[in-house]
Amino acid sequence: MKTDRFRRVLLTIVLVATLLLPMVSWLLSLTGLHVRSLFSDDGLRWLFLHGASSMFGYATQVAFFALQAIGAMRFVRLDGSEYRRFAFLMTLLVAAVFDALLLIAIFHPRSPLVSLTGSLMPSPFLHGLPFALSVGLIICSLVYGLITRRIRHLPSFVAFLCAGIRQFPGELLFVMLLSHLWYAIRFICYL
Repeated sequence: MKTDRFRRVLLTIVLVATLLLPMVSWLLSLTGLHVRSLFSDDGLRWLFLHGASSMFGYATQVAFFALQAIGAMRFVRLDGSEYRRFAFLMTLLVAAVFDALLLIAIFHPRSPLVSLTGSLMPSPFLHGLPFALSVGLIICSLVYGLITRRIRHLPSFVAFLCAGIRQFPGELLFVMLLSHLWYAIRFICYL
């Protein structure tokens, strides 16, 4: 119960900060500080051009896929609430094949997933790794759900795909608002 209240308070704080930021930026620009106002010509252009896209930055996309994976695991009860040995072993086999394919894709001599210099640190692989892991968890959950017959027909499959959105709407809204707040602050402070 305390965690629900904490989540609601956190969401309210981020929502209020997002709503107050244009007024605060305007007041700060009036005082002569070197900040841009969201009510200025540039600020309004930024809001109309980038306001919606700022809500769907990289962190929001990673959080969306991660929450989808957690929701899928909970939907088929792969989170430990119910254990079926055969289904779990088959899911581990699918996970092992998925991981092996990722490793083969990385260490292939002409892999497009490494940087042009051949290193892994700034590479497409590391940029897409959270998405690949989330999709892997969703696929493993799908296999588990099909074997345990939690997913039997199209409506249950659609419910499986939407489980993360249905279970974590507040968390998704929080991340979206926080992402927008971050990009708006970067615009205001010339970052």
